[in-house]
Amino acid sequence: MKALKKILKILAMIVLIAAVFLSLYLPPLATSRPPVGNEYALLECQLFLRAATFTKTNSHFFEFSKLSSEERHRALIMTLYLDLLVKTNFAWADNSNHEIVAVCPHEFGNMPRPMLLNLYHKNRAHAVGYSDGTAGLISLTEFKNLNLSSFVSAANLATNSEFNIFTK
Repeated sequence: MKALKKILKILAMIVLIAAVFLSLYLPPLATSRPPVGNEYALLECQLFLRAATFTKTNSHFFEFSKLSSEERHRALIMTLYLDLLVKTNFAWADNSNHEIVAVCPHEFGNMPRPMLLNLYHKNRAHAVGYSDGTAGLISLTEFKNLNLSSFVSAANLATNSEFNIFTK
């Protein structure tokens, strides 16, 4: 009888520990909120790349200056909240040989999401879009070493009078 009580106590403790662990671990994994930080920056990079991909013709090059006004508007309208830095001319590439063509100048620390399992550690990073159509994160060191001379602010491109994005 004593052995049965000990087993029940151990089982009750295991269930209690599991309940506490799951109550702390599962809520941060819920995705019912809008994207924030790097989640949003990655989304903006992907939207810019998707809009640029729609403008692909038989050429392997993306040239912003050769886009129609509607295509320019589509490529830039979703990148204005975080003001991405984008390349206006680049060659589309495959996964093995890609370059950064869009970068968020703001760093965020919410991916992977800080939670109990990683001791609420924040990994500061910048969101980027690559010429193969993918998006990812780069470290602060990689961002500092990135040559930004060929990048242009998406907001500066969008203030062109033909877009009327910022006018009523």
